[in-house]
Amino acid sequence: DKTSRNIWVSARFFALCLTVMHHKQHVHAHRHAYLTANSYRSSFCIPSHAPPPPQSTMTTLEDFAQHGLTPPNILITGTPGTGKTSLASELASVTNFTHLDVSRLAIDRELTDGYDEARQTHVINEDKVIDEMEDEHDLNVSGGGYIVDYHGCDFFPERYFQLVIVLRSDTSTLWDRLAARGYSESKVQENVQAEIMQVVLEEAHDSYKPDIVVELVNNHPEEMESHVEKIQEWLGQHLQTMLEKQQEGAAQ
Repeated sequence: DKTSRNIWVSARFFALCLTVMHHKQHVHAHRHAYLTANSYRSSFCIPSHAPPPPQSTMTTLEDFAQHGLTPPNILITGTPGTGKTSLASELASVTNFTHLDVSRLAIDRELTDGYDEARQTHVINEDKVIDEMEDEHDLNVSGGGYIVDYHGCDFFPERYFQLVIVLRSDTSTLWDRLAARGYSESKVQENVQAEIMQVVLEEAHDSYKPDIVVELVNNHPEEMESHVEKIQEWLGQHLQTMLEKQQEGAAQ
């Protein structure tokens, strides 16, 4: 029941905190705390002196194509249940970028090494997935314009992404979402434990430059809407930066 669940989460959280304190004292404090509202705003802050992006703040794939620029790729990652697919889908619908659900890609194109009955999940073949994403005659992810959605991030080439979003959720919200999917209690516990330990967040920090990794809390629908707006602002700023570099190159 819910009381037993809360007791388990609290006890597990306490035990894991002790483990983290003992074994990971070298990890910076910002990796062990949720993003606050102020740091969230600053993560996507557009400098006041920056000129507005071309046409409007609703930057889309076509804006990059219009100027002959390669659009960026965005990775949305996080523990299962944090809202990756929902955010990626919504963002793709307003930017015209392509939403690439890596789990679905692996299943649909048979890029797996079977099914793990104990963990109730397909085991993707990472090498096959990357080969598929690299195919210049098919997906060609290196060409940009993708919003990639997956619960891991350390096997992708670092050069793929210009922005890495790590979604976070509190344990109660995450538990309810995973239980609603019909996950077994052991699978729910495994994922909640991974969220407590910030497994995906640390994986992102270990795999990408710190200035492109942004942590966002995603517990409520209104937060999702705000995330879409802020990422669009980032796209506008990224486009403006690319245009300035293009103009500098032309002037030389």
